[in-house]
Amino acid sequence: MRVVECRYFGLAGVAGWFVNSRILKPPILPAGQLALYDRFVPLLRVIERVTGPPVGQSLFCVAEVARADGKP
Repeated sequence: MRVVECRYFGLAGVAGWFVNSRILKPPILPAGQLALYDRFVPLLRVIERVTGPPVGQSLFCVAEVARADGKP
């Protein structure tokens, strides 16, 4: 396989995940936090498209399988 594209996304969620899972440790995600995050998602998507974050909660990769003759 050959990696065609590989990039992170979900940069803004990293901070929220860290605070909730490592510091606060609530049994469920508070509705207020989720609503606040939802309000910022459209803006965060634009920022991520422009900047290409160096880290994120998820990794998006596209790969292609080489043909039997070894050509892409």
